[in-house]
Amino acid sequence: MYLSSIYLKNHNLFNEPQTINFGGRYIYDFSNILGIRRKTNEKFIENFYSFENIELVSAIVGKNGTGKTTLLRDLASFLKEKGYGYDYILFLENGSITYQISSSIIFGCEFNEKHFDISFDTLYYSPYLDFKEPLIGIDLSYDAILEEDFELAKDKLVAYNDVNSKRWLKSKNSLRILEFQSSKYSIELKEFFDFPEIKRARISFIRHKIDINYDTNTIRFHNTPFDLQFLLQPLYELINNEATEINKNRPKGYSLVKLQKNLFKNYLLLDVVYLLIKQMEKTNEYLQEGHLEIDSKKFERLIDGLNSKDALFKFLELHYFYGGKNKIKILPIEETKQMINYLFDIIDNLEAKDDRDTTNFNWNEKSIYLNIEQTRKLIEFHTDFLNKVDQYYGGLMNEGGQVLFRKSERIEGLINYEPSERDLSSGETALLNFYSRIYYYFKRQHFDLKSIEKKDFYILLLDEADMGYHPKWKKTFVKSITSFLPSFFKSLEAQIQIIFTTHDALTLSDIPNSQITYIDKKGGNNIILSEADKPQKSFGANITDLLSDSFFIGDGLMGDFAKEKIQETIDWLNSFIIENKVNPEISEDIINQHEALIKIIDEPLLNYKLTEMFQTVFPNRIDKENTVKQIRDLAEKAGLDLKDLM
Repeated sequence: MYLSSIYLKNHNLFNEPQTINFGGRYIYDFSNILGIRRKTNEKFIENFYSFENIELVSAIVGKNGTGKTTLLRDLASFLKEKGYGYDYILFLENGSITYQISSSIIFGCEFNEKHFDISFDTLYYSPYLDFKEPLIGIDLSYDAILEEDFELAKDKLVAYNDVNSKRWLKSKNSLRILEFQSSKYSIELKEFFDFPEIKRARISFIRHKIDINYDTNTIRFHNTPFDLQFLLQPLYELINNEATEINKNRPKGYSLVKLQKNLFKNYLLLDVVYLLIKQMEKTNEYLQEGHLEIDSKKFERLIDGLNSKDALFKFLELHYFYGGKNKIKILPIEETKQMINYLFDIIDNLEAKDDRDTTNFNWNEKSIYLNIEQTRKLIEFHTDFLNKVDQYYGGLMNEGGQVLFRKSERIEGLINYEPSERDLSSGETALLNFYSRIYYYFKRQHFDLKSIEKKDFYILLLDEADMGYHPKWKKTFVKSITSFLPSFFKSLEAQIQIIFTTHDALTLSDIPNSQITYIDKKGGNNIILSEADKPQKSFGANITDLLSDSFFIGDGLMGDFAKEKIQETIDWLNSFIIENKVNPEISEDIINQHEALIKIIDEPLLNYKLTEMFQTVFPNRIDKENTVKQIRDLAEKAGLDLKDLM
């Protein structure tokens, strides 16, 4: 299934009704007042981009200010029947069958019209920070991601300090990129883009803030199950006391680095306890259900002789909740052990010559530096841990019997990640942001823990997703998305359609002309160009022609500054040629300035013509060597042997 056409009876972008055909099996015509007509699109090629699951790829092109972004965003609203204030009809095709989504317009049709039961969603991506309001559907725009990342920063400490906004945002973005690069889905992209592999990472840990009375060193519980409150308080005190003992009972000759590592591990245990408490404190659904296999006094005696790590593990092993009549373990047991044991082993084995050696362990930053394999393994354990923590409040079963976990109760994790080598370039960041955000969204919502119902069909609305790419990467943009996206969405058993905006001719040359919508301004009004009026060449077309025609550059492809400077020289020379003046008495500086400009013009014919004009006016300044070079260059460009011209 795919969106084939839209009729806008009214919209603030346009003064008159407009029809957009995205290049599907049929072309729809709304001009007949008696009804809607459709005819076969003779240029439609089925499975053109993929035999897997890409139904259609279409582009929207227009000058700045013609409303490409607005149109793309409004499509998301229209498809969810939320386009309030507008009258519109959308036609979606599935084979020869046409389905309709309409605001309130009633039109007659000369073809079958059916209600569809295919579930679908829209996915919007934009690399711009333009402070747009959130939209309906999956919003992966820069605005939405930034807002989510800032929201996650609330009530947290990183490396036991208040969150540094810049480093926090960099960490969140870098972690998404790393997770994508570590996935099987990034392998295909490496065939198209030479993006760098991350080899080392700086890891620090997040501490969730909980309500503590520091005067009495007691936790103020609100929603944590009653019985567990009496057990978590002595566990919290044990971990704190252990830190005091580590500092106080340092043997003579004891390595400072070893002391710092032990404290680091102690603080990490406290981070884990804070996270578990933070999750339990969100709502009070389990105040009566959480228990321990032994009473609080026995638990205090039990952990009295244990170190903090074993005491935490014992607490998790002995806890249980009543799920109906059954005892269940809600908090992560094996997942916590696996993650902490792995981290403790890494910390113990990090090499450091002394406390000034920060190559692998930096006490001042409360950070450790890991190679990429260690980082990937840690993220894997951390993900398993979080997935279990996220199930604390249970899931809800939808009508199809699928259990969906509530997104609002998901908790931010423990790891703060930054690549420790060079920063990515803006182009590399733009590339990896696009793919990593798609991957990260579905990983969080479907692969790790299902919190949103999977759909049968997704319409991807990409607003200049190729922004920031080098021309070499722009050439591969369409090829890369039509290679990566099918395999990725195949894992979701979903079909996709792609509609994107672009300002780039290299990108547009991969799209058949019947699948391109052109928006132009005429008389100050935006219009959708009809098939007869729009540019007729795109797929495999010459890039120069595309720039000139498809992007409405009607006055040549030279930069305006260069054009103005060259025109000044042309006018200056013409003023002497018209009056038939040779070797006029002009300031030598002015003559040299115009001559210098002519010499740096790199378009051969233009350079040759201006040189000819200059030599007509100033024959005593003929540069024979340069003239011969120009003739040789022109001959070579024309495929001629210079001897043929002699």
